[in-house]
Amino acid sequence: TPREIRELKRTYETTTKNQNSLVAGETTTNGQPINIDALIDNETPYEELITKEIDIHEFVQKFCISNLTGSGSLNRVNNEIGIECLRCTEAGALYSVHKVKQGGLLYIFYTRYEDDSAVPPILRWFYVPKKRSRADFGTLQTGLDITDPKNLDGIDVESLPSGSNINAVKAIDPSVQIFENLGNLQDKEYWDSNYLLTWHYLSDGIMEICYRYSAGEFKVLIKYFIEDYQIDDYSEPVRERYDGHILEKDQIQ
Repeated sequence: TPREIRELKRTYETTTKNQNSLVAGETTTNGQPINIDALIDNETPYEELITKEIDIHEFVQKFCISNLTGSGSLNRVNNEIGIECLRCTEAGALYSVHKVKQGGLLYIFYTRYEDDSAVPPILRWFYVPKKRSRADFGTLQTGLDITDPKNLDGIDVESLPSGSNINAVKAIDPSVQIFENLGNLQDKEYWDSNYLLTWHYLSDGIMEICYRYSAGEFKVLIKYFIEDYQIDDYSEPVRERYDGHILEKDQIQ
């Protein structure tokens, strides 16, 4: 609704204070050794574990200004906004669940290395205001609709036509407003050679949408649906994929 969009619209500060990731190998929380396994609880429903709501704008301001996919670590998230619900699936997905003051849930995924002495950095975050599926995005007009990134091989992206504007996507998933807030931090000239990306955690997979800036607004260029919930690590020079399945009890209803 327009009210939901207004609540999510914000101008963020571009200060770099507290935006840098913790150095690799830091192993303490408030001077104490981190025991990630002690924080993990896969049995208790998140409704019983979570006692407070976070402000989505506070999270974005602290962790997403310098890196859209998220800067920082599990350690910083725990220190600065708190982790009351941490999960680790059989497939190895490590993520925290947070109730959001503006409505919905925030999932933060972390990369857990074989060396458990390293603090897991943020891999990706997903703000889910309400339950949505791939079908809800079916009416969007797009230059290319794919389910395999290999379908981009040989494609001249510049030649693809623009589709629906970003407002049409916000009407489906208001979390897009957060991405637009971050996009507005850049000069218009930046978007002459760059693309905005949004991602959406759905009931049947992950949707990523690429936008071109055209005629003063962001317009859908490519829709990429990932039905097996694999999360691409865009911080790596070579594409690495991580299992992004969450426990059934953590799916938003």
